[in-house]
Amino acid sequence: MTDILMAVYNGENYIKEQINSIIRQTVKDWHLYICDDCSSDNTEEVVKKMDDDRISYYKLKENSGACFARNYGINKILPD
Repeated sequence: MTDILMAVYNGENYIKEQINSIIRQTVKDWHLYICDDCSSDNTEEVVKKMDDDRISYYKLKENSGACFARNYGINKILPD
């Protein structure tokens, strides 16, 4: 299994294209963790419309920066 981490902020205009790029890869055994850094656009709706069980979406409660969002995602991927 390949874990993929993506941090996003106000990415509604490009997030679907990024996810579709992952889906089109030859490796099919993957899980995508998307950490939304409290976007104020429709990023969440775009991701949820993708309807793929291999995608987990997490939205931070406040904008904290890309590094914080990535670290948050790493903590979701790695076991305790």
